[in-house]
Amino acid sequence: MRPMRIENFTKKYGKQILFEKVGLEIHPGEQIAIIGRNGCGKTTFLKMLLGIERKGSGRITWEGESSKMGYVPQENPLLEDMSVEDNLKLWKEKTGKLSEDFLREFDLWEIRKKKVGKLSGGMKRRVTLACAMVNAPGLLILDEPTAALDTTYQEMIHGQMAEYTAKGGMILMASHDRYEIDHSTRVYRLEDGKLWEV
Repeated sequence: MRPMRIENFTKKYGKQILFEKVGLEIHPGEQIAIIGRNGCGKTTFLKMLLGIERKGSGRITWEGESSKMGYVPQENPLLEDMSVEDNLKLWKEKTGKLSEDFLREFDLWEIRKKKVGKLSGGMKRRVTLACAMVNAPGLLILDEPTAALDTTYQEMIHGQMAEYTAKGGMILMASHDRYEIDHSTRVYRLEDGKLWEV
């Protein structure tokens, strides 16, 4: 797996500059956290990487077989009236049955037929993470992955994140969580339109 380079990302709304010429590099096995006050542009920056938000300028350099991204947004992206298994199938690139091993890895085997709307907030977050990882991405983009979760579910998500990076995966996330920040390889602050390592 190769590193990913983000260069000269700029985002403006009219005359307002959200951030200008920011960038960073992520290597296999790294977890990078972006911190900053609410409204500073962290979510917009992540969405620009995914192509969800149009970027003003900048480029991404990343090549190789694992050049896929998985995304866990702040809001719940799941379809509540569908089962856990069917939500995962919607995100899966290739058709076919989900493996039992994959479902058990996320502790979802026993609830695979259950409607998402019947799950707790913590389990929904776990399903969302599984959806993000179902295509074996090289990079996980996480936006406040454990916000509003109790300690048990925070530990579950953190465990999955640690396993993922231990296998060479890369994580880029926006976070206010002290544990996530302290266990990141590097931490960057986004403030006043600039991004710098802290």
